[in-house]
Amino acid sequence: MMRMKKATSMLAVLVILTALIGGFYAAYAGSSIRPTIAPFDVIREYEISPAFGWEEKYLNDTHVQAIYDCPLEYAPGKSVPNFILFSFSHVEGPGALKDIRIYLWYSLLNVSDQAPPSRMLALEGTVPYGKATGEKVFEVSFTYRFKRGLRGYEYALNPAGGAVEFSTSGAGRLWTVEDINSFQDSLIKGSGTPDYLPDNVTGKFRYLGVITIRPQNGTIPQTVLAVLSTNGTLMEDLQKNGDTGVLIAALVVFNYRGREVGWKSWHGIPYVGIRHPETTKVISFLLGDNAETIGDDCFLYPFPVVDFDYRLNFSGG
Repeated sequence: MMRMKKATSMLAVLVILTALIGGFYAAYAGSSIRPTIAPFDVIREYEISPAFGWEEKYLNDTHVQAIYDCPLEYAPGKSVPNFILFSFSHVEGPGALKDIRIYLWYSLLNVSDQAPPSRMLALEGTVPYGKATGEKVFEVSFTYRFKRGLRGYEYALNPAGGAVEFSTSGAGRLWTVEDINSFQDSLIKGSGTPDYLPDNVTGKFRYLGVITIRPQNGTIPQTVLAVLSTNGTLMEDLQKNGDTGVLIAALVVFNYRGREVGWKSWHGIPYVGIRHPETTKVISFLLGDNAETIGDDCFLYPFPVVDFDYRLNFSGG
């Protein structure tokens, strides 16, 4: 009887050890999560423009480029679409990419004591939008006609995967530069560091909204267009009141979800468990300030159009 109990105890210990070793191996094997890499997805690009503004930043292996048309087109009494193109490459981090969020604000250039008019700009949508299956092709075109000449853009995007959505909850609320920098602090998790707006930036910013890009099928879209609309009446008033342009602030936030193996306890019984620590990277942009650096080569000034055409279609899955 004693031998049977001893054998049973040894078997139980062996089972527990086997389970622990197997669990540790499975957790270890599963902890090696490759970062999500965004594939090239622009299959057609057509541009006729005398000027573009752009900024690009590198953060370790993360590269973000922001390209915007300048000036901001508007038509009195109408809502005219404009866009900012964000592209990501070599997106790497200490775990799996959970999502990318793009927060947007606007302010007035060279007017530090005046709040920008509410609803002068609005976040109207994104391209692509919804879920991308690798079969959908998103086609978007902007054409602006002036008294003399025209300006046109056309993009065809075929993202291999990912999902894009946007929210304008809280849009119109005023933020200070200190508010935006403090907001960055609140977003940081793990070993991430903020990327504050320049110290010489003053004034108030109106919040536009946030774009969220989530991985699907292990990838995210490399290219995302934020579609902004201008309020023609307010833009015309801004132009009449002097040589005042617009600033657009953007925070591009990379959220990573890691996986760590460690010992846990259940009623005093040790077992191998997995924790999911999160880490954040932040890259900030100030578009339209004409900084004498690489890129960012033009101001965002209101410019009237006689007519315009905006088309968005998608085909496939």
